Amino acid sequence: MAEIRVEQERKRGLGWLWLLIALALLAAAIWYFSNSRVEPVNTPADSARTGALRDVPAPPVAARVAAG
Repeated sequence: MAEIRVEQERKRGLGWLWLLIALALLAAAIWYFSNSRVEPVNTPADSARTGALRDVPAPPVAARVAAG
């Protein structure tokens, strides 16, 4: 008997589906991290940092104008 060669059908597989899922996850991660920034809280200034500014002597020009 003669052999009949049958070529196997090429299976497309689900590679395209995994690629689509990976792209969707990447897009979701980019969206999540770009929109989840923590806004700074508006709190009053710390007196430890601003208290030192009161003890700084005025520059000479400002003293002359104020005395003026």
